[in-house]
Amino acid sequence: MYIETEKVAYFVIPKNACTSIEAAMGGKRVQKTSKPVFTFIREPHDRIVSCWCQKLRDTKDGFKLGLPDLGFEDFVLWVCNNIGIVDHHAGLQSKIAPKNAALYRLGIFVLFGET
Repeated sequence: MYIETEKVAYFVIPKNACTSIEAAMGGKRVQKTSKPVFTFIREPHDRIVSCWCQKLRDTKDGFKLGLPDLGFEDFVLWVCNNIGIVDHHAGLQSKIAPKNAALYRLGIFVLFGET
């Protein structure tokens, strides 16, 4: 996503608050850019928990890969054993992020004025 006012591009990594970040930054999606690129990375445990919750536990049709109703531990084992074919929502951040991107660790977002 290119942010015109800042002359930088934000690279989306799923399960790293990308929807919230895109909404806050209001940029436009681009495929390639020569501008500086940055992205956010997330602590892997938090990211896999988020993926399991959204893609398996909290859906009726389950994970997009046709997995049965797996508990969290079984889901983590499945991801570890199938990392080469796993959906990008659970894939390795190091394989998703561009090599030239500045990496920032995702922390806690505080929305002031909200309860």
